[in-house]
Amino acid sequence: MTLAVCFHLHCYQPPRADAWLDVVEPELNAFPYHDWNQRITAECYRPNTVAAVLADDRRLHASCDNFAIASFDIVGTLHSWLVSNAPDVDTVVRAAARGADGRPSGAALAAPAIHVILPLASSEERDVLVAWGVADFEARFGSPPEGMWLPETAVDLDTLAALARHGIGFTVLMPEQARRVRAPGGDWLDVSGEQIDPTRPYLVALPDGGSMTVVFGHGPLSRGVAFGGLLRDGAAFTGAIRAAASADGADELIAIVSDGETYGHHQQFGEMALAWAARELRSESVEVTNIGAWLREHPPTWEVELVTPSSWSCAHGVERWRADCGCTTGSQPGWDQSWRAPLREALDWLRSTLAEPVAAAVRPLLGDPLAALVDYGVVLAGTEAPEAFVSRRAGRACSDAETTRALELLELQSHLLSAFTSCAWFFAEVTGVETLLSLRHAAVVLDTAERVLDLDATGGFLGRLDAVRSNLDPALTGRDLWARLVKPHRVDATAVAGAFALELVAGTVRSSARRGAWTVTSRDVQVVDGRASGTVVVEHAPTLRRTVVEIQAECTGAVGAVARSRVTGEDRWRDTSLAEAGSDVVALVGAARLTGSADTDPLLALCCLTASLRTRTAEVDDAAVLAALAAAAAPLQSRDIDTMGAALAVLRDASVSEETVAALGALSILAKAASVEWPSTLVGCELVPPNH
Repeated sequence: MTLAVCFHLHCYQPPRADAWLDVVEPELNAFPYHDWNQRITAECYRPNTVAAVLADDRRLHASCDNFAIASFDIVGTLHSWLVSNAPDVDTVVRAAARGADGRPSGAALAAPAIHVILPLASSEERDVLVAWGVADFEARFGSPPEGMWLPETAVDLDTLAALARHGIGFTVLMPEQARRVRAPGGDWLDVSGEQIDPTRPYLVALPDGGSMTVVFGHGPLSRGVAFGGLLRDGAAFTGAIRAAASADGADELIAIVSDGETYGHHQQFGEMALAWAARELRSESVEVTNIGAWLREHPPTWEVELVTPSSWSCAHGVERWRADCGCTTGSQPGWDQSWRAPLREALDWLRSTLAEPVAAAVRPLLGDPLAALVDYGVVLAGTEAPEAFVSRRAGRACSDAETTRALELLELQSHLLSAFTSCAWFFAEVTGVETLLSLRHAAVVLDTAERVLDLDATGGFLGRLDAVRSNLDPALTGRDLWARLVKPHRVDATAVAGAFALELVAGTVRSSARRGAWTVTSRDVQVVDGRASGTVVVEHAPTLRRTVVEIQAECTGAVGAVARSRVTGEDRWRDTSLAEAGSDVVALVGAARLTGSADTDPLLALCCLTASLRTRTAEVDDAAVLAALAAAAAPLQSRDIDTMGAALAVLRDASVSEETVAALGALSILAKAASVEWPSTLVGCELVPPNH
């Protein structure tokens, strides 16, 4: 018998970037980190690249790259963030995907581009999401994927057929998703209730006559890792794996499948337990491998029939993402999830309402609408420039207006798919950030439909959100959430130009600046004596949409600035205060105003803010600047937190006006983290805690 063990790490974070800007705003609950991506990278993804293996005397014996000894999938929303913000982790992950001979190692699995429950998607959407996931994988790893992870392991036969159409050979499921199995030439055996033997691979017969290979995770071990105490002791973990091996002499694979975040974030030092177990198992001649490599030597012969639809996180199939089935996370006594159905109905209505108008608008420009959308994955993956893509699909050189219109129609559909991200339904309360992010993607869709198609669907969409009710306040409807927490976040070219004007007048930019998905270039701008005025060109990178905007700005008080902006030729000006510009802009402007330098270290600027507040009364902008500087300096060490605490205490005591005192409420999370006395009347209230 050859015993093989595979640890599969499903690494995923929801899309955290602002739907309009494509900039990740600070998440104060992740303090002392800027956001949860940064925090979980520090607690999990990076430690797994250098997991410590200790000697008996507790000194460091070796360092283990867990990605190189496991199999893994990293969903594109997370991987794109790692590329920009944790290139060391990205480098290790890419290396793990290739063997010593330079060929694919089998360790890396692809994932659909957006974490959508595929059995609840239309057949067209499944094809798009899988194709985009394949394009993203090929761009990152340089080869086609062999396997693909399904979000929440949610599966049905149509989903597996979509994988097969795009060249995917296998996926990973859990034992409770199997109904019955049969050996070659044998009779069907009932294995419901997790009775399946998960140590061999299986074939699923597809309606078109093809098949898909499935590897099942080991249920008890996988649950023990995720929710039990198996990672508290590497030796105990190894013993549990040994005990799970059969004694019948057959080759077998024990696949331990869990969220990658389990190893270090959910279970502190879990990455060390994994590294220890892998070393011990290898010393006993146990093969520690990855799923792709093992399947090359052990093709499936048995067949399995699945429970469809099913998933690993809902006992009722996939009802968690459309109904009040009782499966939830973070619920409180008396709560329900009756909001799930109307939320999905509203998004389904939006999708069906826009389907034909969008297709009719795409067809004259790019030909077959579905083929164009599937192909658009190469643009999202960064392997083809947007304008080149449009010309290729059109079969001719296109005007700037045609190119932008085509790209806007495709981007609309991308945001619509993002609105269906599974996290929107997963948790207990509709006011959670995950659901709000979904609604903000829907807002981008509505904005684009009105601008490009002259189609106003907002009223119909909000009417359906009226049936959504919050557990925190039953009088709070989805329409109310939209008005309070979605609509105010909307960003357009004038907002981007206004933020640029604030930086311009503070001296942090000169001729041009890139901010997330936008680029601003000065056309005719003057800055004199703390005032700026002129014209800028704002370009939206994904769609190449260009807008000429007039700007005015001036410095105010000790740290602030205000701006006005309007599209050239229009009458309405948009006012932008510093606090409305976004944390990244606030930090730059505040630091420049405090120190006179455009590239001041945020911690130094925070010290300068403290010194300044000791000599004057606090202003409303001071609170926003303090929070933004703390976020820009993240992650903060203990002494850095003390520096922030001093600034908080001085700001608290320097605040005298009603308006300034009110602004302190948003800083209560930072005050708690820094152990600063904070009056209970200033404690801010977050609707629900974040989920990870």
